[in-house]
Amino acid sequence: MIFSSMTNLLWFDQMSSSMELFGIVVDDFFVGSLIQFFITLFIGAVLLHVATGILGFEKRGLGTAVGAVFVGSLFSFVLSFAPLIGWILGLIGFWYIIKMFYDIGWMKAIVAWLMSIVVAFLIALVVIFFLGISYLIIPLM
Repeated sequence: MIFSSMTNLLWFDQMSSSMELFGIVVDDFFVGSLIQFFITLFIGAVLLHVATGILGFEKRGLGTAVGAVFVGSLFSFVLSFAPLIGWILGLIGFWYIIKMFYDIGWMKAIVAWLMSIVVAFLIALVVIFFLGISYLIIPLM
């Protein structure tokens, strides 16, 4: 009974590779974009959470990081449509959202954002080192 009601809500069309979700037809591109958005949201939130832990913020939590990254991403996306200076406005908007979610000043918000980038870079270096890909990047002398 439950399975038959779920098949009515979520139905795959075998011929056109599209999907109907709650009566709305969505394409593979939309589903892929949604998956990419949630993966990026999760990774960004974890990185911001680690960065705020390193910096010793008082109002630190994974839920706060998820909220800040979600709202900051949407805010940055909307502001990025302004011609010429949209990406600058989006970046300043993202810093403002971090500032508001953590009740900190501008400098600490910018440092937290930069620290999350540094943490991502360090994690990438560690993964590359342990996978042995570093030999492809740095030639032996």
